[in-house]
Amino acid sequence: GTRYVRPVLPERIAREALGLPAEGTLYLCPQSLFKIAPDDDALFARVLAAVPDSRLVLFEGRHPALTRRYLARLDAALAAQGVARGERVIVRPQVRHDLYMQTNLACDAMLDTLRWSGGNTSLDAIVAGLPIVTLPGRFMRARQSAAMLAIAGAPELIAKDVDDYVRIAS
Repeated sequence: GTRYVRPVLPERIAREALGLPAEGTLYLCPQSLFKIAPDDDALFARVLAAVPDSRLVLFEGRHPALTRRYLARLDAALAAQGVARGERVIVRPQVRHDLYMQTNLACDAMLDTLRWSGGNTSLDAIVAGLPIVTLPGRFMRARQSAAMLAIAGAPELIAKDVDDYVRIAS
């Protein structure tokens, strides 16, 4: 279970004020880096390859070494899809909750992770009106976003397999 206190949405500000590009599709994956598994890397790389003007927005881990290791792993998945990290992946520092919510408001969709779906991050996205693309997994921890979307009346955002996930995201 969870106890979620609905936040007051901050004012929507220009993407540039958040250090984000004004143009193109922005996919947000706000999960802690330790929740992002290698199969998520491959899936995110497929989405970026399918949408050439898109970028993936992530948040740094709490320790710089974790961020470096994650990005090295992500680089391999991106290379397999012919995508260079360069300007396609934006790694933001950890921020206050109001700035985090402004990031939700600035992005076009949230990419949920396969093995550990969003909890509070998904609820925050829903409050911000940010669509979540999800694929329910075997365990409850990988089915939370799908349940939230079903309750919210948005089953079209719940993928049936990884190909469907890429189709919905693109």
